[in-house]
Amino acid sequence: MKRIGWILGGMILAAIAFFIPERSGYIWAPVISAVGIAGLFLLGLVVYIIRNGKSQFDRVFGIGIIVLLAGATIYSGVFNYQKAGWQLDLLMDIRATIEKGISQAQSTEPLLLSLEAYHNQDGSNRKAIEAVFLERNGEKIRTINGFNRFIPHDETEEHDSPYLYYAEAVSSDSVVLVAQSMRIPGRDPGFPNYNGANGYMQFKATLTEGGLNYERQN
Repeated sequence: MKRIGWILGGMILAAIAFFIPERSGYIWAPVISAVGIAGLFLLGLVVYIIRNGKSQFDRVFGIGIIVLLAGATIYSGVFNYQKAGWQLDLLMDIRATIEKGISQAQSTEPLLLSLEAYHNQDGSNRKAIEAVFLERNGEKIRTINGFNRFIPHDETEEHDSPYLYYAEAVSSDSVVLVAQSMRIPGRDPGFPNYNGANGYMQFKATLTEGGLNYERQN
């Protein structure tokens, strides 16, 4: 009866240790706490085997099995922890690549279309590159929190872009749009982003009469 109670007690403690820490927000907390409880349970089992083993062979064999199980569990845990970190880094790289493509498409498309319209003008009364851009995209520039936000055509309240776009400069000879990620860290964690944040990935697109320059700032 005592053995059954010992086993049931270990199972209950491991279950409690696994489910309660999940509220911490750290995904590995339940696993680590449950493994700790299981380790204490196995330690108690070792003590029990040493005290109650019928022979030296039984004690050595029982302890050997427990050591093998504990070693395999520790190895598996460390391996999966490292694998999870590698998968997280890989997912961040994939997401950064996807967001880079989104940024490039959403910030360069209006500029390239404005450049095409600028060069397709006829006659002597040609508009400056600034006027052409504002004629096509003026309604997409809104002042929000003291910044001139550029709102892409597909950004809605239901589906926001992963980037914040800013009209950094709109002058007679150039138009500059800045695309700042809201989630993906850049190369330099101390980089000052356009909106006052630090360390996020950021790109800059500059349109002039001669063409478009697109560069990564962080």
